[in-house]
Amino acid sequence: MNITPSDYPAPTPAPSGLGAEVPRLRIFIANKPPIEPYASATACAPVVEGELAHLVSQCSNHWRKVFNVLAKLQFALAQRQAGWSQENHSRWQALRDRELLQKPGQLQLWFGAAHPPGAAIDVVCGKQFAGAQALPLQWQCAHFARSPERRLLVSPYPDYRQLTNERIERLADMIVAL
Repeated sequence: MNITPSDYPAPTPAPSGLGAEVPRLRIFIANKPPIEPYASATACAPVVEGELAHLVSQCSNHWRKVFNVLAKLQFALAQRQAGWSQENHSRWQALRDRELLQKPGQLQLWFGAAHPPGAAIDVVCGKQFAGAQALPLQWQCAHFARSPERRLLVSPYPDYRQLTNERIERLADMIVAL
């Protein structure tokens, strides 16, 4: 199925993040997709069905990996605790295609520095990115840190090599424990 920008409405205003209007989990990464409306965006908005596939088709394989890892994380959370998914998905791929970063949803993916604390749990992805934000952190191991002052974790970047399946499971456990 070919999806073009005219197949879905452009978010208004254009997002600097994607996802739920009232998330349980906010994920922060340093980069943003290099295409409009994402490249010059200033707000956060939920995606519509087919938007992630369109974004991946217009950018690089990198974004497919990011969305797959986020879907695996949300799937792992839904297996541990009620309320992380709108449906009882049997596979993470179904969650990605039907729910990830859509309305009403549970996650937000932000492109840029972590925002002030809110009700959501925050995960900053990447050691360098977290270090550049001067966050107070206590490292739990070589891959994960926790803020003693707020519900914030640092994890590897959402890429298969950095945030492996085993590390996704560990991150899910850490999130549920908060």
